[in-house]
Amino acid sequence: MLEINDLTQDFFETQFTDSWGRDYLTSRLSADIAGDPRFRPGQEPAG
Repeated sequence: MLEINDLTQDFFETQFTDSWGRDYLTSRLSADIAGDPRFRPGQEPAG
């Protein structure tokens, strides 16, 4: 179960890099949290 969770998180993290969610969170938090070791933001692909 942990392996599946890690694979799923990795997938959503790769989607976050080019998503609108990254720009949204950066504007809301006044900081880009992508790459910050304290957070693992992700985004599901459109559709």
